[in-house]
Amino acid sequence: MPTTIKVKVNENVYVVKKPAGRVGAINMAILSKLAGSARQGEEYGEDKVLVSPAQQEMVTEVFLEWCEKVLPFVVVDGPFKDAAGKFVYDDMPGEDQMGVFMALMSSMNAGTELFQIITE
Repeated sequence: MPTTIKVKVNENVYVVKKPAGRVGAINMAILSKLAGSARQGEEYGEDKVLVSPAQQEMVTEVFLEWCEKVLPFVVVDGPFKDAAGKFVYDDMPGEDQMGVFMALMSSMNAGTELFQIITE
């Protein structure tokens, strides 16, 4: 299984390592706040939406926490670099941060097949 993935957002390409170790645990703890928060096809008001306004607020809060606690440790390369050639995540546009967040969420295997108990 590869430890890095490439994510293209708005013509910018980022090399992102899958969260591991302490950062991996923080990543899972943050994302677990979203578990079961959206029920597809629900109706709110006159328009059909995937999430309620309260659920959208939760996604926003989780995204902001993730950007602060996980993003700096997972993006290893991209178009925004300092004079020494090191990637500077603070220069990364917000929509690119959201794209990387969504890509990592979609690449995770955190469903019912996350683990398997093996008995011998």
